[in-house]
Amino acid sequence: DRVATPGKMILGGKERLLPDLALDYEEADWRIIPHIQWNLTNRSSDKRYVIVSKDTDVFVYLLFYMDAFRDNGLQELWMAFGAGNEKTFLPMHRLAEKLGPRLCKAILKAHIGTGCDYLSKVGTKKAALLAKPESTLASFGESA
Repeated sequence: DRVATPGKMILGGKERLLPDLALDYEEADWRIIPHIQWNLTNRSSDKRYVIVSKDTDVFVYLLFYMDAFRDNGLQELWMAFGAGNEKTFLPMHRLAEKLGPRLCKAILKAHIGTGCDYLSKVGTKKAALLAKPESTLASFGESA
């Protein structure tokens, strides 16, 4: 049995439990999403975030949820990867804007089908992109 990890915040040197963030997700990659959403909803002054990760899953999740983040007041979301002089900051908010919501959703669907931390792949990333995922995967996994 998995046990939910209690969410905690340290503010002004004091620890505060956050029951809304008591998550039982195994993958830390996924935990980033509800943490961003919680902060946007509960800490109105925090509108710019930097996520440090080199994981493709995190990259794809951030694109997919960008509209929801913006709906809750997000102004900027950066993904940092690399170290030292090789550190790069990718403006996820700008990338999502250029790609548009439809393609951001299709990228997640293509990523899942071509292998992510949760599932084995059924095809390659290149094949998924060449198949025009924005149209071929538009309704995949959506409610009718």
